[in-house]
Amino acid sequence: MNRSLEILEQLKDSEIKSNPNKRMELMVQYLKRYIDTYEDQYGYQNYSDSTLINDILYGLGVALNPEEHQFASGFDTFKSKLIEHLNR
Repeated sequence: MNRSLEILEQLKDSEIKSNPNKRMELMVQYLKRYIDTYEDQYGYQNYSDSTLINDILYGLGVALNPEEHQFASGFDTFKSKLIEHLNR
């Protein structure tokens, strides 16, 4: 199994969710791997600033809560939460 997928599975574990330090460690590991592999995407050099921003925000959302923030509908959920957070 891919290490990023392993990390996401661990983040879904109830014991990890109740251990803030371990959860933070795994979230950071996932996000670092997500960003480190960005250059592997064919044609990323031609992406717009908007695409880069959305891609990075998507990775952050998934790291924070892989069950709620994965895929297009999950990203929409995360964007709503992010907007609420930024408007505080």
